[in-house]
Amino acid sequence: MLDVTNESSWTFGVVSIFRGGGASLTAALSPFLRALSETLNRCVTAHFADDYRDLLRAVLSGETTLAWMPPLLHMHAARGGATLLALCERNGELSYRSALLVHKDSPYQSLAELQGARFAFGDPHSAAGHVFPRQALRNAGVDPDIDRDRVAYLGSPEACARAVAERLFDVCACYIADAESPEELDPERDIRLHLKDDAASLRVLGITEPIPCDGIVAAPGIAEGVLIELRNSLLVLNASMRWKATLRRLFESTALRPASERVRRSLREWSDSGLLDEMRESTAE
Repeated sequence: MLDVTNESSWTFGVVSIFRGGGASLTAALSPFLRALSETLNRCVTAHFADDYRDLLRAVLSGETTLAWMPPLLHMHAARGGATLLALCERNGELSYRSALLVHKDSPYQSLAELQGARFAFGDPHSAAGHVFPRQALRNAGVDPDIDRDRVAYLGSPEACARAVAERLFDVCACYIADAESPEELDPERDIRLHLKDDAASLRVLGITEPIPCDGIVAAPGIAEGVLIELRNSLLVLNASMRWKATLRRLFESTALRPASERVRRSLREWSDSGLLDEMRESTAE
């Protein structure tokens, strides 16, 4: 069992490119760490991982106490004994989607036409940046792996969007908010929000199925009483407008919520579908 009760400080892990990395990440992360330190009554410092694989390793080894993780990664971590403490709620939803994008002047008019296109994916572990867009392509009869020289993993959605905007690649993907019904989706709004100036050069070609949100996990082996303390401390951040502002800035989230039964069912279905095994294979290549 990982005994963290007597440690004077805990760590919170994120990938170094989160929220654009560098000064932008520091500016968004620091207020959250101060808020969490206040609710836990102990110092919480940052742990920066090189990529999602490194973040997963840090969590499963206990090198970092807590971490933000995208959905496929927190499900993978849960298989290794980590605990999902809370999910990031956005627009009242605990799920989101991904939009597949092409250049605004691209000749492609449907996902089914994309066989042979050049694909710019984010991190291989990213649900919105890789796994679910890839699944949407397969559902449309397109297999990016037929010509792997035309597939690249560029790390961040911003880098992928820039590559498509500059016509170096044909297809990328970007997070968009979910809604109660498909008719209420507004992908263009979200693309402008996340991709800034490059959004003007891009066009939505398709949208994935709903994806359960990213969340915050605790390392394996932490005692149940400490896990309860951690979960309650995270949920307390929803109670203050000042603290809620830190959640919006860092996670672009309106609140942190426990996983609903619907989300837990979706995660179980993902696990049964083999998506984790696909993620492991793509990471190993």
